[in-house]
Amino acid sequence: MTAQGIPAEYQQFVQPGKDWRQIVALVEELPPMPHVATKLLGMIDRPETTTPDLEKVMSTDPALAALVLKIANSALFARQRQITTLTQAVTLIGFKTLKGVITAAALKKFQRNMSEANKMIWDNSVGTAISAVNIATKLRKNYRDEIFLLGLLSNLGQLAMFDQISDEYNKVLDLIEKEGLEYAPAEFKLFGYTHPLVGALVAKKWNFSEESCQVILHCKDLLAGPKPKTVVDEMIALVQVAHLTTIKAGIGVFGGYPDVSPRLQQAALYLGFLPDNLDETIEELTVQCTERFAEERSIYE
Repeated sequence: MTAQGIPAEYQQFVQPGKDWRQIVALVEELPPMPHVATKLLGMIDRPETTTPDLEKVMSTDPALAALVLKIANSALFARQRQITTLTQAVTLIGFKTLKGVITAAALKKFQRNMSEANKMIWDNSVGTAISAVNIATKLRKNYRDEIFLLGLLSNLGQLAMFDQISDEYNKVLDLIEKEGLEYAPAEFKLFGYTHPLVGALVAKKWNFSEESCQVILHCKDLLAGPKPKTVVDEMIALVQVAHLTTIKAGIGVFGGYPDVSPRLQQAALYLGFLPDNLDETIEELTVQCTERFAEERSIYE
């Protein structure tokens, strides 16, 4: 740790001299994840858990059960017939994707600030999750079921900051429009820390895996090197491409937000898309993101 008590892995996300206790206090003051969601997430991580076990607990939360059924019947999942039971839904979407669905329901309950800016960030989170699944499917990645959750959590820190310091956070939007900064650099300039750091700390508080926390922490970083070195590096890059594609599609951003095309191109090449038809690929991903978000958004409202 530094003299200010900042753990080494977080130092790059905090300005020198910033009081670490202030950041920790912001995270600690957040409401806990709803009880049913906490219980279900713990059950999913245990290998002995069965689908009937999950169905029994989900049935105690009608709103969550309804969301699971809606998502199982959405265009996000190829389906041959109408899904009418929780057992069918869980079987179709799988335990790993179910974590994302449960988290989506929990985050909606967690949001107490429903300003237009907060809704904008939530739309971007949902768009990123949908786009991440699309990209992982296109690249035939075997972690397709996990990436929905990671895309959804990519803006977790912003949702937390809106909950705790909404008036101050509105100044970030003004700075973005005035100076052409993206969210994280604007936050760093105003607050001395960034939303990926807050998101990783919240995810850790909620007992998400270390892998998930690392993706949340680094998915807005500038990517270094020609290609990912590990699977976690690859997931970080994929979530970043999904996030930037969502911004390019105009989902969850305002008119004064800077052009992310150069970063999107660099991230897409890093992830493994071919340079020969890169512009066409990015255009295709952007159109698909736009169309699928339009189809799915009402599920998450």
